[in-house]
Amino acid sequence: YASIIIDDIGNNLKAAHQIIALPAAITLSILPATTYAKTVAQRAKEHQREVMLHLPLQSIKNHKASPGTLKLHMTETELLQQLRKDIAAVPDISGINNHMGSLLTRHPGYMNWLMNEMAIHGKLFFVDSRTTPQSIAAKIADEHAIPNITRDVFLDPDHHAGTLETQFKRFIHIANRRGYALAIGHPYPETIAFLTRHLDELKQQGIEIIPVSQ
Repeated sequence: YASIIIDDIGNNLKAAHQIIALPAAITLSILPATTYAKTVAQRAKEHQREVMLHLPLQSIKNHKASPGTLKLHMTETELLQQLRKDIAAVPDISGINNHMGSLLTRHPGYMNWLMNEMAIHGKLFFVDSRTTPQSIAAKIADEHAIPNITRDVFLDPDHHAGTLETQFKRFIHIANRRGYALAIGHPYPETIAFLTRHLDELKQQGIEIIPVSQ
């Protein structure tokens, strides 16, 4: 078994529709406060595609923060207010994974606040996108008894033609060796085109794409 999450959904309607149309149970992770968040979530549900919240967390590099980002200077009250807004922005989510977050995912206090709120919410799982090797998000999720899994492979960490090929092979190798694997990609035209061409290879290898919740 294997799962593929496509992150950063919500700003580009065409790309979202192309991903939903792919012949596999790809999971869509939608950024809050994006133009098409609700539309895409609804369309995904109609096509039996799983939807996650792609939760923006502060990173070490000073990237331009996405709307809805949870930040280090926030009090617990501020962080929870923002988190609840973000969860409400994307209907029918099954789980949450972090967008960026190389700073916040290494802080036990903030991760405790997040997982505590997820536990209250019930039925949500957490995926650690692992944007830093120092992430303790999965460990804290375990402590709160939240079902969680950690990303194995980024399919498209750069725009080099050979990267998708290499990363996809790694993904297949991990799934075959361990019995399951989790890859994360992005709604780039190259990634969508690559998956359109290569998803069949998973079937040939006897690997079934399933929603992350499974």
